Amino acid sequence: METPLKVGLARLDITPPIRIGEKGKVFPIGTPLYATAMVLECRRKRIALVCADTGLFVKEMVEVARKRIERLTGIPADRIMLNASHTHAGGPLPLPWSREEGCEEYLAFVAKKCADAVHMADKVRQPTLIGYAKADVNLAMHRYRKTDWGVRWGPNPDGPADQELTLVRFDNLDHTPIAFLASYASHPTVSTLGGGTVHGDFPFFLRQVLERVYPGSTALFATGTGGDIKIAFLNEDKSDFKYGTVEDARRFGLIFGAEAVKLAEAAKTVPVQSIAAASTTVKLPLFGAKGRESVRRELANAEKNVKKVAAKVIAKNAEERTRIAGMPVERFRRLLEAYEKGKVEGVPVEVQVITLGDHILIAGLPGEPMADIGLGIKKSFPDRCVLPLGYTNQYVGYIPSRYMESIGWCNYGSEPWSGPTTFSGASEAILVKTVKNLAGRPSQLRKKKEKNRSGAPR
Repeated sequence: METPLKVGLARLDITPPIRIGEKGKVFPIGTPLYATAMVLECRRKRIALVCADTGLFVKEMVEVARKRIERLTGIPADRIMLNASHTHAGGPLPLPWSREEGCEEYLAFVAKKCADAVHMADKVRQPTLIGYAKADVNLAMHRYRKTDWGVRWGPNPDGPADQELTLVRFDNLDHTPIAFLASYASHPTVSTLGGGTVHGDFPFFLRQVLERVYPGSTALFATGTGGDIKIAFLNEDKSDFKYGTVEDARRFGLIFGAEAVKLAEAAKTVPVQSIAAASTTVKLPLFGAKGRESVRRELANAEKNVKKVAAKVIAKNAEERTRIAGMPVERFRRLLEAYEKGKVEGVPVEVQVITLGDHILIAGLPGEPMADIGLGIKKSFPDRCVLPLGYTNQYVGYIPSRYMESIGWCNYGSEPWSGPTTFSGASEAILVKTVKNLAGRPSQLRKKKEKNRSGAPR
């Protein structure tokens, strides 16, 4: 069976030699951390995908990795996608609230390893067939709920969640699996560093299952749009999420792995005639940015609400409720300051799309997009296998959906990375539309070329 598609794979270890917390606590290694690269080549076009066991990719990491990949392989930057698993038990990160020793050095190390893995993968490309399968696993749960005093953290079984586990299978010409790309939309936080060790959480063990069942294969895991989603690992009365150890992460990884094996057996691989990649930059709007005077009014209303809450005699949670009521005040103050500095045009972000043939679409979104955004992208392509990914390329913070804005999350949620306030729920429509436009480009270009060829003299 002939196919113009070739795929190469490589994996490098990105485990930190040691991780020391701010207070000097040493975290031993529970599992290795890896950067796994896949290079796809079809009709002289190459695309690189890297899935790494890291919390996130900051802008500098993406720039360093892409420049090095382009220098080593010639693959252009807009055809390179970097996805972070978002494990909360990985290596040190330069978080605004936590500056561990060695953050910058570790991020530079990860960026270099990602690039080197692509370089290695590019040298071992082989003819490949592709297939896919998907099924609901029902392990995801929304992690925010509306209360009479704001949107708070906690299990919300009625909130939107994408339960679909998607698996793309890559075979050699003998139909023997050489690689798998699995994706699920949830925080991989069954166990954080609070569990005592550095580890890759459930994605590590999901990959391990596939690689043991199919010796010689390499499994990648790409985290989906799970900014508002966690694994449904709850305490006994189901009132809150539970955090366990690396053993708990292993247990959930085995559950996912067993489902992934079922999908691997169901996937039928065939030749793929084309691949394409496209990317663009769009601006996402900030919540409440409707003009300076509008912000002044919202600020005044928020300040009145704080006084109203503080005036109530509530013994239970009085201090907490007052603090939460004050969050919109701080947000509108920052937004008003941004207006005075002229910095409220929106935040530029990269959106990237990879298509494999006419049936598989990978949409790479930055930051932590919420579940409805990925679901909206899937609904836009009912006849395709769609992998909407979050945590792709540059980290920009949480990106809320229309639903999350409607329940009030934008008043209380985290602001964009170093931004004055949260993104608006209008970001959902912008991202879905952008993916649709990018996904349409390659097929339109192919049709145009085919039309030109058919009309050309021989």
